[in-house]
Amino acid sequence: MTLNKYLKRKDRETFAELIGTTKNYVNLLACGSRIPSRKLALKIEKATKSEVTVLELLFPEGKS
Repeated sequence: MTLNKYLKRKDRETFAELIGTTKNYVNLLACGSRIPSRKLALKIEKATKSEVTVLELLFPEGKS
């Protein structure tokens, strides 16, 4: 599942606090404008209970 799809049913501000970043940065990650560090990707995977995986975050489809 993509982060954007996951976040459609979550509060982005609360999610940002949970992973230790800002709502604005979460929005950039969700729309694919940024790729998270490995450390942040691991936090996201843990926070989403593996619904969004590190591989999906670091190697999104259609991106080189």
